[in-house]
Amino acid sequence: MALDNLSDTVNLLFMRFRLKELRDLRDWNQEELASRCNTSFQNISRWERGDRGKQMADWLPKFAEALNVQVWELFISRKEVEQQILNNNDLMVLDAYRKMTPEQKEMLRAMLVNITPVMPQGAIGTQQSQ
Repeated sequence: MALDNLSDTVNLLFMRFRLKELRDLRDWNQEELASRCNTSFQNISRWERGDRGKQMADWLPKFAEALNVQVWELFISRKEVEQQILNNNDLMVLDAYRKMTPEQKEMLRAMLVNITPVMPQGAIGTQQSQ
């Protein structure tokens, strides 16, 4: 992933703050995140300070996987997005879903197909697991 314009640079500057925020939300130190990303804590520190902007772009999928978020959530707070459309009960269900194994997610989808009266085509059971 190449950084070709100012927009990419601005996004990476914002992402460095989200990286620390997401790490702090899990009560992880830099060593824990580094271990989960198979890198050094010094690299995590550099990325959080913005010292390795262009190299950081190549690490986005690893950060997202280690932090159990989508890549876009590295740039914008999930809370900001979800609070606009979800209430607290919805957020609790969503958080529980994200912690499920792929097998548990598939079982839940199968149950929802049977109990959901009207569901848009392709909404359940046809999308990839998060």
